[in-house]
Amino acid sequence: MQFPAELHRSFAAKDAAQDDKISFDLPGVRKGRTARRRADVAEPLPFRLTSGIIRVCLDLTGLFRNKDIRPVLMIRLARRGARKQPHYRIVVIEKERARNGRPVEVVGTYNPRTNPASVELKRDRVEYWVSKGAQMSDRVNKLFTKTPAPAAASVA
Repeated sequence: MQFPAELHRSFAAKDAAQDDKISFDLPGVRKGRTARRRADVAEPLPFRLTSGIIRVCLDLTGLFRNKDIRPVLMIRLARRGARKQPHYRIVVIEKERARNGRPVEVVGTYNPRTNPASVELKRDRVEYWVSKGAQMSDRVNKLFTKTPAPAAASVA
């Protein structure tokens, strides 16, 4: 869309006039000549920005993480179910996360309300994560050792 020439010139003139009078209407900011003067002046940095400085700044803000640090993984219970009716998922999760936080993988379920308590585990996935360095909580370790391994299906 093209603007008429005189309209374009009037906008350009208004922009040029406003460049001299920049002011901010922020709450708590003093209005007047000093505020305008501070907004107009852009002081140069006393040093050159190098990649090392940028990397340190990104590292301090947490945007650039060291790739050598791996989170500690746990295999633990995450509570599900209604009040006074517990049902648990057996999850692989980072140690620092909340009890019901986002898991890396769900590897089974545990229902203590049935008699006897029912445990469903993907044993191959649990063994895989343990081989990668995941640590089992005490309760999951008990459930893992008590649950018998499924019998190998014979091909006839």
